Amino acid sequence: MIRLEDVRKCYGRQCVLEGIRWHVPPGALVAVMGSSGSGKSTLLNLVGAMDLPDDGRIVVDGEEISAYKDAQRTLYRRRKVGFVFQAFNLLPHITVFENIELPLLLNGIGDGGGRVRELIGLVGLADKEAAPPFELSGGEQQRVAIARALIHDPAIVLADEPTGNLDRRTGQAVMELIASIARERRKTVVLVTHDPAVARFAETTFELKDGMLHS
Repeated sequence: MIRLEDVRKCYGRQCVLEGIRWHVPPGALVAVMGSSGSGKSTLLNLVGAMDLPDDGRIVVDGEEISAYKDAQRTLYRRRKVGFVFQAFNLLPHITVFENIELPLLLNGIGDGGGRVRELIGLVGLADKEAAPPFELSGGEQQRVAIARALIHDPAIVLADEPTGNLDRRTGQAVMELIASIARERRKTVVLVTHDPAVARFAETTFELKDGMLHS
């Protein structure tokens, strides 16, 4: 599903990724651990086509996304990838329903109410669909973000420190939800974390250190 071939990424004189070779099979749930500044988020941004490598190739489902033009990268993100961020990134003055529906509207898909309500139920927020995000707890907001990431039925879900703003108990519940969705819906999930308790939910864990991935 995801293949990196000799991927290198530098910022000025500092190279955070040094010739990464990596394969993530379809339907896998993998974790990447590493210290702050090790390049975990950079790796996720490259797989999500939010950034481009300086060298090497990134191939997803047989397509070299690292060769895509800007418009192709935008379509790839909108159609193939769901993102879950540490900071939730919800729009504060629209409802839970509208936040989840937004990717469908960006893709030009109307009348997605049935799918939105299905996912609201899946993440356990059926009684919150008309609420704005600022009325929700942190765990509830992250559940909205997970539903939003799944609304366009992406093949890949990328989670960047998905429990970083949550207490341990709430983070455990969020990771149980992510793992359940990955297993039942056959999503390829890549999460980056510094927390061993989060990484334990993955089938395989890698460490990013000195610009290289270690299993």
